[in-house]
Amino acid sequence: MSTRVKSLVVLGCTLIIGIAIGILGTSTWQHRRNVALSETRIQGGLTRHIERVIDFQDEEQLAEVRTIVRRAERSLMQQRRRAIDSLAVHRQILIADLQQVLTPEQWQRLEAWLDREQKHRRDRRDRSSGQRRSSRKNSSDQKPQY
Repeated sequence: MSTRVKSLVVLGCTLIIGIAIGILGTSTWQHRRNVALSETRIQGGLTRHIERVIDFQDEEQLAEVRTIVRRAERSLMQQRRRAIDSLAVHRQILIADLQQVLTPEQWQRLEAWLDREQKHRRDRRDRSSGQRRSSRKNSSDQKPQY
């Protein structure tokens, strides 16, 4: 093998290794970011996040901040529930309108696709929340709501 071919092979391997490291690094960073965001959205998550960031002067200040953040957290959770409920209503309207226009065959295909999508979302959510298999089995027995 000539020096030129060896150099090209080394450069090609370096390029491939660099791409692989970049992909894995970005994936790891994004996963950690998603975990941090989901932890913030659960009850008490915002409080824990703020406690990690702020260096409190004393216990009194910490107690005041916890009270303020818990109040804000409840408000944010209520707003999130309202948004989810609103989206569910709009989705039901969309489904009802589509069902009137589509043929039975088209509707069956759409319904099958919606079932697959909902199952996929539920499985992804269960994996990310760390639920055990038994609770997943119980939740999959329920009929999906459109």
